[in-house]
Amino acid sequence: MRLYFLALLLLLQGTAKGENAPKVGASYFDYLLEELDIKYDGRRLNGKTHPFPSLLKKLNTTSPFFTAIIPFGRSLQKMAAYPQALKFPRVLVATRSDKKGMNRHMDGRLFIAYVEPSKKLEVISYNPVAARYEFQIVDQFFHGGAPQIKYADRKLCLRCHQGGVPIFADGDWLEATAFNHELRTLTKKAMGRDHYWGIPLSREGVSKEFDLLPRPERFDDMTHAGAMLIAHQRAWQKICAHPSAPRQCRQELLSWMILTNVSDKGMPHVSPALLEAFRASIGDGTIDIPDDHIPDYNPLKDGKLDYQLPAKYDPTRPRKPMVIMVPSQNDSLDILYQKFLTFSRSMGKSIFTQQDFDILKLFMEPWENKTLSIREWRSRNNYQSNSKEWCVLENPELAKTFIYQNESSKVKASCQTRGLRGLFNGIYALKLPRDRPLIRTDILHSLDKSMKTSHWSNLCCHKTIAYKAKKEKRLSRLNSVDITSKDLKPFFKYCSECHLYQDLPMPFLAGNSELEIKTQIKIRRELIMLRLKTKQMPPHFARLQISAKERRELLKLLKKM
Repeated sequence: MRLYFLALLLLLQGTAKGENAPKVGASYFDYLLEELDIKYDGRRLNGKTHPFPSLLKKLNTTSPFFTAIIPFGRSLQKMAAYPQALKFPRVLVATRSDKKGMNRHMDGRLFIAYVEPSKKLEVISYNPVAARYEFQIVDQFFHGGAPQIKYADRKLCLRCHQGGVPIFADGDWLEATAFNHELRTLTKKAMGRDHYWGIPLSREGVSKEFDLLPRPERFDDMTHAGAMLIAHQRAWQKICAHPSAPRQCRQELLSWMILTNVSDKGMPHVSPALLEAFRASIGDGTIDIPDDHIPDYNPLKDGKLDYQLPAKYDPTRPRKPMVIMVPSQNDSLDILYQKFLTFSRSMGKSIFTQQDFDILKLFMEPWENKTLSIREWRSRNNYQSNSKEWCVLENPELAKTFIYQNESSKVKASCQTRGLRGLFNGIYALKLPRDRPLIRTDILHSLDKSMKTSHWSNLCCHKTIAYKAKKEKRLSRLNSVDITSKDLKPFFKYCSECHLYQDLPMPFLAGNSELEIKTQIKIRRELIMLRLKTKQMPPHFARLQISAKERRELLKLLKKM
């Protein structure tokens, strides 16, 4: 376990390397805000409606949603509404599909959370150019406020979102009102209604305001789709970096990602070197990203909401690697072939849209049945071949060991003239550098150019949007050396790591004066006392841990305030 934790720590450090704001591309949220002409730049809002339903309505023009309402979960804002979390629950939103033929991937690309009392919007969204998820906060998000978007502290976010992926609980999803009847009853009683921000508390409820479905289980699907997107990007790099990988590994892998999604006529020849690289890289069925699922738990105890999160449910605890396929290490060649086929299809669906595949199907011409030798079949599937035909086996089950050994054996194949040959010649002409992720827009724009078409000339989400950090309104923060009050010094010693320099959780130690800081502590005194008594503060990962005596001293100081 110690070695695993060290490996995880190194992984997180590597993932977190660089600035919080991306150097290339932008988040999906940034792209959509620009497209919808929404500006969260610190200027006061003049609209008559609250910015949250206003944002949802505008985003609904590009995507429907899955949603979940969670009064007490495991986010950094789990205590933001204490002691009224039932009245002001956390709202989760996940985009799920495209609208109006816009031809962009929305599944698993954008996640939004909002807790009304904190006046902050949390956003996790994919950056398709950097091939990573970005973590953002919108401050002052309330009616009449002056919302300002910023990139969050990435290292902080990666404590829970290990590997840089969105996370969610396994079913039965008892944190959500849609699946926990007792929790839903208590929430409905606290709010006096059966919906919140137009989102039904129950799974069967229908929203009268938005195109959304209260489906925590499908929200789970979207977070897993997002995690698999990062896993597929990691596999793209890992498989083709293996010493046994063929020289044209990326081109061959990409051709499989496309063909498995556009053809049901069988599969072409795959090089034994690529199969071996596939087996050697992820043959144990996992990828080097911690699992995206955290264990489910019920936040109710004795009929009441329990604000003490048991340690075993803490999302900052180390998790096992993500399982992305059935193990392949000991498989025969034909079984390995079938697993590679399935994995390639999954990779393709993760990167490209169904509309992309429908366009690529335009290159599919009528098939002609032929009987070929293994040698002839291979030559027609070789991108360097002068043959005008592209042939696939009619029965993929024939991809057994003998296919790579007995070149004179005859097999039945289906062949095309020009259609697929032109497409895959275009794929093998692509430049796919080793140090770059798989970027959908780059590939489709290049295919347009090589095939002299304009199917993908107006794709979204590929330019770099500059992040202007100078616009941030930063809180005043006194350092521990500036503090003279003996009552405040212990709080700065044990609490400043989480509650001084970060936007989340609440920075109650940030202020212009000691009096202001004391006032902020007094406002949250009951909550801080609860967290100290239940040993939830400081957290297990804090640099300084606290003794029982020091905990008692802090509680005495809080009672005096």
